[in-house]
Amino acid sequence: LVSLILDQDYLLVNSSLIRRQAFERQLTKDVAAALNTSEDRFRIVGLQRGSVVVDMHILPHIPGATDEQSPQDLAHKLIIQVADSRSALRKSMTGKTALRAELKGPIDPLPLSTHYTHTSPSALLTTGNISPTHPQKHNSSTHTSPQLIMPHYDSSHILT
Repeated sequence: LVSLILDQDYLLVNSSLIRRQAFERQLTKDVAAALNTSEDRFRIVGLQRGSVVVDMHILPHIPGATDEQSPQDLAHKLIIQVADSRSALRKSMTGKTALRAELKGPIDPLPLSTHYTHTSPSALLTTGNISPTHPQKHNSSTHTSPQLIMPHYDSSHILT
């Protein structure tokens, strides 16, 4: 699950079913175009307040399709594009308001044979600033740099 935080008015985006659907279609179109993949690879599963927080699943490629990018590759490319003000995503209609992208969990479940550890409780990537513990809070009256927040995954329960 990936969350995109966009500097948009939640009440306006969600003011009617038609507006919400149009917003979701445009965002999906913009993300797919920026990542050079099919719109079918993305499922918006929720919109929340906090400017606009879009929760999105990135789906596996369809066997036989020309696009064989993994969901993990697409998530990483999305994160990079959100952080780059010159990226295709940030030049798009909806992507130009992107503030940050958050990876809410593994794109695919970790295999039981994998032992994964992450040494810090979180890693925050901002343009020019890395802080392991103090993410910046969004203030809608000021523009903040795009950010990536990676949560800590405790794998101590995984047996190898």
